Amino acid sequence: MKSVLQLDFNGSWEQGGCLSHITRVWARNARNYAQFFASSCGAGHRGTIEGRPHHGFDENRLANRIHNKILRRGRFCFFSLLPIIEELKPDILHFHNRHDLVDQIVAKLSYRPKVVCTYHVCYNKLVIPAASDLLLGVSKFVIGWLDRKAEPAQPMAVLHNPFWRVPLTPRQEKPGTHFFNYSNQPKATRDLFEAVKIVQAQGWKFSLRSVGHVYSDLAVPEGVTVSGFVPQPEFFAGFLESSAYICSSYNTTFSIAVLEAIAQRVPVICPWDIGALDLLPMDCVISYESHSIPSIAEALSRFLNMSPSEREAMAERALAAVQVYDESVITQKLERLYDTLFA
Repeated sequence: MKSVLQLDFNGSWEQGGCLSHITRVWARNARNYAQFFASSCGAGHRGTIEGRPHHGFDENRLANRIHNKILRRGRFCFFSLLPIIEELKPDILHFHNRHDLVDQIVAKLSYRPKVVCTYHVCYNKLVIPAASDLLLGVSKFVIGWLDRKAEPAQPMAVLHNPFWRVPLTPRQEKPGTHFFNYSNQPKATRDLFEAVKIVQAQGWKFSLRSVGHVYSDLAVPEGVTVSGFVPQPEFFAGFLESSAYICSSYNTTFSIAVLEAIAQRVPVICPWDIGALDLLPMDCVISYESHSIPSIAEALSRFLNMSPSEREAMAERALAAVQVYDESVITQKLERLYDTLFA
């Protein structure tokens, strides 16, 4: 059985978050590839992810300060990672970030593994490593962006983020209409707040809870509460107390929160161009045009005008439709893509 080392330079796989959820799904459903994990959680760390080994490494701070912070040479300073790779000798190195380090890492190894790079977001500075053998994007939007930006010679493929079945929790929806939102873009949050004011001026009464980034320069409308990041259990509780989840991120490559809301039969309002709608019929959500305050307001009004039975039916259609993102289906596709590296 061939092996894969999943690499994360942005902290520990064990701290949770979207990236951790995605790779845990792959590990749970892996059939033909042994999964290993390494992350920048500290040199010498040993743990497990879904029963698979998790190795820790870190960046040499002095070397990074001299070579990168002061001299700006872009040198590889994660020296404790190389022994992990040499010990495991995985057939595939799967990078989820820091693609700028790939070529330096491969050049220092005693053997030549296959290299897969996943692009979860559209970076301001795009790097296509020369040593990469396969480029994955989490939506059609990302693959189109890669093609337009760099026209890479490497094979490219869409690998959507997976939908994992979570136990359904009884809804605790309160009387009235309550929207729930994750805020991570200042312009999108500002536009949402402006749309809320428009709909309130039409006579509608509702509340909105927004968690995540708090932008102190934004005026918060009446009926809206904002707070910082919350633990995942509290985030899920936000779904269960709400009438609908609003995805307010523009050009988001693939919103995991949208699938998490759908998993709890919570109606979703989101931009029409997010990656999660690649395979979902448009009657499963209420969509709006990105960067358009009137369109956001119209989407909110449309939901407010729906009867409880219409809202429930839309949520049920969405739950049925997300099976195209089922964790076993996505993992099987990933393994087929891995297979192409050895054909």
